[in-house]
Amino acid sequence: MNVTLMKRFVVLDLGTTTLAGRLLSASGEILAEKQVANPQREESADILARLQKAHDDGGERLQSLLVDALRLLIAELLDDSGCKAEAVVSLSAAGNPGMSCLLQNLPVESLLSPPHRTPYKGLAYIPVSELDFGVSSPLELFPLATGFIGGDLIAVLLGVEMLTC
Repeated sequence: MNVTLMKRFVVLDLGTTTLAGRLLSASGEILAEKQVANPQREESADILARLQKAHDDGGERLQSLLVDALRLLIAELLDDSGCKAEAVVSLSAAGNPGMSCLLQNLPVESLLSPPHRTPYKGLAYIPVSELDFGVSSPLELFPLATGFIGGDLIAVLLGVEMLTC
């Protein structure tokens, strides 16, 4: 069987300083793993300053930096594993509320000051027509809870729950 045509899953961690990704087989085997520096750091090292920049009309630039880096990260995962982009049937990402909002270029004013409310809750579904990461699968972005409790923490809690079952 041609390995490059089997179903593959890409999972991404939207870190403030580092972006990380894994390409997984249907059984959960790690086929490739990569990390790259988050290029938004050239705009500011801390998330609150980035959010302020986005609020002051810099959101498109911050989104573009992030999307371009994620597209490159995914391409490197595919290249390292010898898989084709068509094999990716699921693309998921998790990040803190700031990073999740910057990825979607959402209004961030509610995150800038107490009580730090997220502009959305629940799973975000981003079709390829809105953000193209070089694969045909839409992006599923883990839900945000509140304030600065985001999809990254929810992903960890789900992982711990799965390990203890």
